[in-house]
Amino acid sequence: MCGPKIQALEKQISDKNAPKWAQDVDPEVMRTLSQLGNGVLHTNDGDITLQENATPELLQQIALAFEELLDYVYERPAATLARKVALQDAASKMKK
Repeated sequence: MCGPKIQALEKQISDKNAPKWAQDVDPEVMRTLSQLGNGVLHTNDGDITLQENATPELLQQIALAFEELLDYVYERPAATLARKVALQDAASKMKK
């Protein structure tokens, strides 16, 4: 399902209708992660020898890439919003 979703996101980017985070994410990285996911999870028409390329180091790099992406898309905006709310709350207590 990643392939069609990435294509839809790329269309949103080209139409200037994508979420803000999508403007900064390299679509080639998204396509590459999708390709790697397909290669690791699917049997490649029965040729499971290709999955031998999924070394522990590669799987670690994939996990790190997803961690970075999820941090950028979800965690940072949530932390930024929480900080803003805390600052606004503190600022409101400075008024008489």
